[in-house]
Amino acid sequence: MFQDYRATVPKSRREKIKKVKAFGQVAVISAPVIEYEEFNPNVPAQVVAALSLHGIDAGDTQKETLQKIDSPETRLLLHYAAHKTRLITIDGIIRSTFHDGRVRAAGWNQLSARTGRITSTQPNLQNIPRAWRTAFEAPPPFYWLSIDLSQIEVYIIAMHTQCERMISILAAGKDIYVETAANIFGLSPVCGSGPDEVTDALREVGKKLVLGTDYGLTIYGFVRQIRDAVGLEFTLEGAARFFELFFEMYPEIKVYHDQAFEDALSLEEIRTISGQRRFLPPLKGDCDLRTGYWPSREYRKRVLLNTPIQGSAADLLICAVNWFLPRLPQGVEPLNLVHDEFNGLATRELLLPAYQVITEGFDAVFKRFYGDRLSVKVSGYAGRSWADKNPLQDFLTSNNGSPKQEV
Repeated sequence: MFQDYRATVPKSRREKIKKVKAFGQVAVISAPVIEYEEFNPNVPAQVVAALSLHGIDAGDTQKETLQKIDSPETRLLLHYAAHKTRLITIDGIIRSTFHDGRVRAAGWNQLSARTGRITSTQPNLQNIPRAWRTAFEAPPPFYWLSIDLSQIEVYIIAMHTQCERMISILAAGKDIYVETAANIFGLSPVCGSGPDEVTDALREVGKKLVLGTDYGLTIYGFVRQIRDAVGLEFTLEGAARFFELFFEMYPEIKVYHDQAFEDALSLEEIRTISGQRRFLPPLKGDCDLRTGYWPSREYRKRVLLNTPIQGSAADLLICAVNWFLPRLPQGVEPLNLVHDEFNGLATRELLLPAYQVITEGFDAVFKRFYGDRLSVKVSGYAGRSWADKNPLQDFLTSNNGSPKQEV
C-alpha cells in the first residue's frame, strides 16, 4: 500500500563515501548521494507524509488519531503497530525466563499506573494476550487456579451512580449485556440465535455500551470497535441512537456523564472509593478547533468518569488481596494479579478451600466499600495452564484433573 512512497533521507544520514576492500586494501571511492530510502513505518514523519500522498491529513501518528481516521491505510498501520508491540512482549518474556522455567517480572508497582492498577515491568505480566497463556503451565502436582471478579466494573458503575435499573438486573443475576442489547434492539432478553433473541454479536454491542460509555467511548470508537470485534457495521447515526437508548435505559448514568462534563471545567482532582487521589491536568482554552487542544475538557471529563470506576476496581483488588493472602491455606502459591483476576498454584485438594477464602475476601471488601445491596460475582477456574478455563466445580468433579506424572 505504501510501496510507491519514497522517503527523503535526512542529510545527517546520507552516505557520501563508500569503503570497499579490494585485494586486502581499503580504498575510499566516491559514491552518489543517497537522497531517498524505502518507507519505514517506524518513522512518524514518513508515515504522515505517506498518508498525505493517499489524501489523508493525519497530523501525527498517535493511535487515537489513526483510529479516528479509520481508513484501510490507518488500519494497516495500527495492525503493524500491534504486532510490533507483541514482538517486544515476546522478547521481554524470553529475557525474563529463569533457569527453572519460571517467568519473573523485574519489578512490581502499585503506584505507577494513573488508574491505580498494579503493574509489572520486564515483562508486563498484566498484558499477556489470552492466546499466549497456554505456554504458562502449572508444574505437577499443582494446578493453575484463576479467580475472576466477573463484571466488577459494571457492579461499581451501578453502585457509584446508584443506577436502580442496573442494580436490579445485577441483583437478579441476569446478564447485564444481554438485557441492554435486548432493550436497544427490541428483542427478548435471552441469549441465543433465534430471530427474537440476542446473538453473541449483539451481546457484544451491549457490552461495549455498558463499559465504553463510562470510559469516554465516542460513537466513532464504538463503530470501529464493533466492526473489529464481531464484524457488524453501524452508521454514526445508528451508533448515536444506541447511545441515546442506553442513557434512557440508565438515566442515572446520563446524570453522571452530565455532571462530569460540568465538573471538568472546575475540579482539580478526583478520588477513588478508598480515597486515592488523581489530579486533573490544567485546562487550556479551546484555541484550535481543527487540531484540538491539550488537555481538553473532554479529556478531563474522561478522567472524572473513569477514575471512580477503574481506579476503585483497582482499590478493591488490592484491598481484597491484603485481606485473603494471610488466610489462604498453606501450600497455595500466589502467582499474578491481572486487573480483576487472581492467579495461583494449588494442589487438587486445596483448590476449593482457596477459592472459598478468596471469594469471601472479595465480597467482604466490596460490601465495606459499597454496602450490601449487591454481592460480587466471583468465578473460579482450574486447569493445567493459565489458558484453561474449566469451571472449578466441573473440574473437581471430572476425571480430567489428574496431575501429570513426572517422567
